[in-house]
Amino acid sequence: MGEVTKRLRYRIPMAIDETGESSLARLAWANGFQSTQEFAYITGLRLAPGGRVKDEDIPKLSEWSGMPIAVLRRFDIADGTVVPFGATTVKRFQLRSGQSGFCPHCLADDASEPYLRGPWKWSLLTHCHVHGCELRPFPAKFNIADARDFSTLAVEVSRSEPSKPVEADRYFYERLTLPAESGFLDRFPVYVAAEFCALIGQFHRAVELGALTERIPGGFENRDVRLRGFEIAKHGEEAVREFLSEYVRNTGTRVTAPVRMYSPALHWWEVNKHNDDYLPMMRLFQDHAENNIPMEPGEVFMWPITRRKVHTLATASRDYELSEERILRVVEAKLSPSPVPRFLKRSEVHHWLLEEKSYVTTSEAASALGCTIELVDLLIKSDLLAAVPNKTAEGRVFRLIHKVEIDGFLKCLREKVVMVEASPRLRPLGTNSFRAHCSRADVIELAMLGYLRSIAHPEGVFRIDQLLFDLDEVGEQLIKLKKLSVATDREFDHEMIKLEAARRKLGVTRATIDGLVDNGLIKAALKANDVHHKGRINKWVRTIELDEFADRHCSLGQIASSTSLDQTQILDRLAEHQVDPIFVGHRYRERIYRRSDIEGLKFI
Repeated sequence: MGEVTKRLRYRIPMAIDETGESSLARLAWANGFQSTQEFAYITGLRLAPGGRVKDEDIPKLSEWSGMPIAVLRRFDIADGTVVPFGATTVKRFQLRSGQSGFCPHCLADDASEPYLRGPWKWSLLTHCHVHGCELRPFPAKFNIADARDFSTLAVEVSRSEPSKPVEADRYFYERLTLPAESGFLDRFPVYVAAEFCALIGQFHRAVELGALTERIPGGFENRDVRLRGFEIAKHGEEAVREFLSEYVRNTGTRVTAPVRMYSPALHWWEVNKHNDDYLPMMRLFQDHAENNIPMEPGEVFMWPITRRKVHTLATASRDYELSEERILRVVEAKLSPSPVPRFLKRSEVHHWLLEEKSYVTTSEAASALGCTIELVDLLIKSDLLAAVPNKTAEGRVFRLIHKVEIDGFLKCLREKVVMVEASPRLRPLGTNSFRAHCSRADVIELAMLGYLRSIAHPEGVFRIDQLLFDLDEVGEQLIKLKKLSVATDREFDHEMIKLEAARRKLGVTRATIDGLVDNGLIKAALKANDVHHKGRINKWVRTIELDEFADRHCSLGQIASSTSLDQTQILDRLAEHQVDPIFVGHRYRERIYRRSDIEGLKFI
């Protein structure tokens, strides 16, 4: 054998993408042998089918050629399910056994040293990454072990016109020959990346055709869907997520079972869930589905769902105890002019619906206060309770009252009540005697202003219908207030509005306007109103001072209503710029800011 090796006068350089069979043939030709078969016969090398050297003789060939064993076997087809191939790993069944395809243009470009490329064996690579033409099958009579050279293959160039190469073919070719870089697809074995691109391409095709199918036509060797998907995936994971979200928006209206939109990915999961190489891609689909289609805790996508992240109108109505119509009205107002999507992300609507849930109807307010709906109407008309209008799809307008207003009202009333023992002269609000003297709302306001001292309430939950009042005391206080009205009216000009009107003008809650007055940020004075409310005492504010305050200040709610940000995001932005409010009450009061502090942040 030593004498034989001495006759191997020439060693040839092996290209990084060359097959072992090709380098063996060129080594034989360079040393004067007519074919690989003749070279093996004389040197005693044993050949396996396909013109490659058997494993046990590879060390000999490595010694003679000067090429490392790993390089010689770089593109050999090993046994197994997922096997090493080139610079990565592929599925064994994706490799073409025997003669693979070839590009005659590449062989013609090689001039005097044409060689066969290893990536041409991969069935998912069907076109040349340089010339764009489809790889041609080897001639029926071609046998690499008997070939005298590769020039006859280059003759095929005239029968295969080159075209413009595509980026996807070049990417997958280089993944098979070069170390992976740092891009999104580079994080996965090439076979996983290629199949993933085909899946994304299938989703893209479904949007175009308007039809959903579980299987990819032609399987993962379908070049069209792979190229479509690559054009999206090459821009990174965020681009993939954005596309999938758009895909769900476009197809979500056409399916009854939202999970069906992910059918190709779910089938992919069922086939490959035993293979850890797929897990990162599967996690991506799982995470996207959880955040874009409605699924109940306990349901199984690829893995079990632990908590709901997306609602339909029906599930939101159930979970927030609001009607679908009311939820639709809230979301429409928040998203206007954009249309309301079929699927509502909980992270977006949760705060809106919690806020909406904190508003109750007048009948619900009556139940909470322990009085009739009629008395609630009177309290609203008397500005003792603040209500907001709400319009249904049919145009009917009704009023909603914030639970904070109800809680604050009951707390204020309870604090003003001085409990006394029940007696025959104490009567509930519903008696005719009270109606003869004044409205029931007037009696409530007298109590809240601290003018009544004889009030009784039994033990238990505090309710308006359980309060007992002294009829004589009510009458006496009304007479005193009328006299006070005459005396105090001279001290005020006519450019004043009541505190409730001031609240509406500023667009803040009742608790907030009370806090601003209590802290001296807005000046108010007591004044009796003889005209409409029989001398009832109210707090009044000068309009000129109120306008000056509004020009210099704004509430957190006003900032939010003028931007696309929610209040939490605005608070984070203000904290970053160290902007503090001039007024912060308890949790039911809004924060008030100086306009000069936030104008530079372009909130308003």
